[in-house]
Amino acid sequence: MTIAEKRLENLSANTDIILKANDRISIMDLDDNELTLDQTGSVSFISGEGGFIMEGYLSDTIYVSGGGNLLINAFGSENNAYPATDGPISALGTIRTVGIGSVTLQGTRINLYGPINAGGTVTINNRDILNVQNDITTINGAFLQKGPRPVVLGANITATDEISFTHDISLSKKTTRLTSRDGSILLMNSTIGSNLDDCELILDAESVASLNDIDIHTLTFANMNGGLILNGNIQIQSAFDTTPVSGLMSVDEDAAIYTDNNPVIFNSSLSLKAPLTIHTGDLSGDITFNDRIDGTFMMDLTAGTGNIYFQKDVGKLTMLNDLYIRSAQNVRVNGDILSDSIVDLNYAGLLTQGGAIRTTADNILLHGNVQLIGNSAYDTTIQGGNLHIMGKLDSTNSLEQSLDITTGTGNITINGAVGSVSIPGNIHISSAHNLTVDGPFKANSLLHPSGTGHIHFKDIVTTYDGGIHLHGLRLTLDQALNSNNSPIVLAANSFELSSEIQALNSSVTLYAHSAATTIGIEDASKDIPFTNETLHNLKTDQIIIGHVDNTGGITIAKDNNISQYKQLQFVSSGPISIRGNMTTGNNSLVIITNYDSLYVAPGANLSLDGGWLQNGDGPVQIGGAITTIDKNIRFDGPVSLGGNLSLNTGDGEGNIRFTHKIDGNYHLSANSGFGNIIFEHQVGAEIPLYGLTLKSSAEIQIGSQFHAGSMTINNNGVLRLTDGADIQLNNAFSQQGIGPVELAGKITTANEDITFTQPVTLIGNATLNTGSGGGNILFQKSLDGNHLMTLIAGDGNITINKNW
Repeated sequence: MTIAEKRLENLSANTDIILKANDRISIMDLDDNELTLDQTGSVSFISGEGGFIMEGYLSDTIYVSGGGNLLINAFGSENNAYPATDGPISALGTIRTVGIGSVTLQGTRINLYGPINAGGTVTINNRDILNVQNDITTINGAFLQKGPRPVVLGANITATDEISFTHDISLSKKTTRLTSRDGSILLMNSTIGSNLDDCELILDAESVASLNDIDIHTLTFANMNGGLILNGNIQIQSAFDTTPVSGLMSVDEDAAIYTDNNPVIFNSSLSLKAPLTIHTGDLSGDITFNDRIDGTFMMDLTAGTGNIYFQKDVGKLTMLNDLYIRSAQNVRVNGDILSDSIVDLNYAGLLTQGGAIRTTADNILLHGNVQLIGNSAYDTTIQGGNLHIMGKLDSTNSLEQSLDITTGTGNITINGAVGSVSIPGNIHISSAHNLTVDGPFKANSLLHPSGTGHIHFKDIVTTYDGGIHLHGLRLTLDQALNSNNSPIVLAANSFELSSEIQALNSSVTLYAHSAATTIGIEDASKDIPFTNETLHNLKTDQIIIGHVDNTGGITIAKDNNISQYKQLQFVSSGPISIRGNMTTGNNSLVIITNYDSLYVAPGANLSLDGGWLQNGDGPVQIGGAITTIDKNIRFDGPVSLGGNLSLNTGDGEGNIRFTHKIDGNYHLSANSGFGNIIFEHQVGAEIPLYGLTLKSSAEIQIGSQFHAGSMTINNNGVLRLTDGADIQLNNAFSQQGIGPVELAGKITTANEDITFTQPVTLIGNATLNTGSGGGNILFQKSLDGNHLMTLIAGDGNITINKNW
């Protein structure tokens, strides 16, 4: 078809122009190098098998100047051409429209060697290769490649609205730029590659950019406010730097980013809607996430000898499925990491951590050293996942950064030293099965109160302020344990203590993991057999054996005597039994907190430098002797004498005090030196004592019912019998000391004497009764007091040697 150029240009501007040929339409030899069509309507070139040919390379122009649309359609199969065959489009010159005038090209192979400057949208539908070798610009529209065949792109494309491709792209220019001023760049259906060694693709979009597979040298992001969507694998030699991207970044389909030892930087938040793999090479190339990461999919990172930085939370809003670091030099975690499955961080250098790493019943594996830069945590939940730190664990500032660990039924393993460079703060293990630490351990405190398996420290353990609490089924300490003046609490069913345990100016507690486990102190038949030497290796001021939750009981000094120079306390909700002799020095007190029975064998001899305190509410059966050096002896539970009992606090101010009842057909002897002897409850009310001998240079006070065979009181201080006193004796009552007597209540004997050798002052009404036989009542010194005194002597005498 040949039509004069001037004839076309002179057509009415309001007319739609349609040029249609069965074969070919050619534009050539334009007089002024430009075909100008001042059309407000559309201009259509419709051809068949011959296609559309525009010659005059770059010199000729088709210009629709009136704002109309331009259509070049070589789809003969759709345009009733004969034969019905599609044709190519070859445009060597320039195509221009203005206003909102669009440009639409439809053909088989389309070669664009000249530029396209369109007022509106440029749409290209290519049924064979699209070859773009000059820039395409739209002023008010989009660029849409809709064909089912690939594109060779050797030019820049600039559009106001979106830029989209539906098929693969091969870049044939060293630098190619796609710019969408107000829209998106949609490449999710395109694979981008190049045969050039140093090819660069620049993406500049006001809105989102969506990428599929890319394999080129350099990918550069310019100003992008709408975010980035990844739908495939990006393999580049340069850095992957999203610093200019300010919108949300998303992985919508399985995606991977590969660089050639160059960094990968995600500048804004990242949403994982599919797995993401990042590999920066085996030599170097940092991976940096400057904002949060969320999504229920796996992230797999390889940085070679580069570093990996998580500047904000990972999985905090929506937990990841897995997090793998295959290789890195150093890893930095400033926020929290939450994964529904495994967190496996493989790095050669240092993990600096300032947040929590949490999984849902899966493992946390840290293959290098760890430095805490803030209070941190590891949590695999109570369902159980293992924590394995394969290097050292340190803090940034000594004794400041703390660590909380929860592994439920999972295990904790630390292969390196803890605190060898800078000592962590408090390390608190809420739950775990086995705990194993291979190297020396230093922390401000170590609390592990709920372990269920084997606790094994293979080197020295040292804490500084908060103490140590270890609780497990089995406890093995290969080296010393030192809490530096803070309490140590150790619980297990099996103890392997190879060296000293030190808690100076504080206490060490040993008790059973299981409630029914039995404890023996020099009793090898029990489940937990501690020896006297074991207690000597506890360098502390106080040793506490047992716990209120233990019901198995404690047996003491069955096989050998106990000799210690520190305070001893025994606590149990099961029976406590003292079978042999016990000696303490260095003013060391013995405390028995029995919530069940306490048994002290009649032959037991307790020589206690610091005193005796029985402060449980369980019953006491006791015989033998308790001797202190000027220190108190006190019983808070009900006492039953199982043999003759001698209590002696020496010559000083040690008191003897019973706050509950005493029974038993044996003799009780109490000597308190300059201390007081006080009975706050009944004595012998159920089973009378065989006899009672009391001696004190201070106060002896009786204010309740006393039943005994005889009573001898040698008081060098005040003997005070209050209104509640009701002394009933089968034999004599004898007050023999040099101290005064304050008297109220009742004294009754079975025909035996009642004797007072020192002045008596009534502090209440009093009755003395020796029965109907020959028992005498004798006051060897004065009797005073403005109260009623009743004296009944039967056949005996009543003698008062001094004036009333």
